[in-house]
Amino acid sequence: MKKIICVVWMIFALIVAGCSQAQDKFPEDSFYSALGVKFEYVDDDGYIFVNRANGYPMIMFFPNVSRNIEKTDEAFEGDWIYRLTYNWNGYCVGCEETIVLVNESGVSIDGVKYVPNEDANENYMDRLLEKLDMMYEYFDAYKVSD
Repeated sequence: MKKIICVVWMIFALIVAGCSQAQDKFPEDSFYSALGVKFEYVDDDGYIFVNRANGYPMIMFFPNVSRNIEKTDEAFEGDWIYRLTYNWNGYCVGCEETIVLVNESGVSIDGVKYVPNEDANENYMDRLLEKLDMMYEYFDAYKVSD
């Protein structure tokens, strides 16, 4: 009987450990499975909307970011520079939105902050913001005015 209880506790501990690791991981799947993204820049009244029908994978805004950032318990401070709303309900009614905020200090995904990890270059956030700048300019043809 003691062996059965020990085995049950070990299985329970493995399940709990697996769940906690999954929660700390960057939620890349949300981006791969998204149908579209509403892309906003703080200094622009309009927004850009790109969907899969345009032929672009939605992860393209954050390729390899999961290797360079990690979850933190810090709060996302300051204003966002870019806001990306994956599965935006204005396009995909009833879909679960994923809201990404980006500024100089980090990335917030549905209220959870991620910051560059120790493997990332010290200028990682600057480079990520530059990349988002270039993408915003590139997708200017998809701009919608409010």
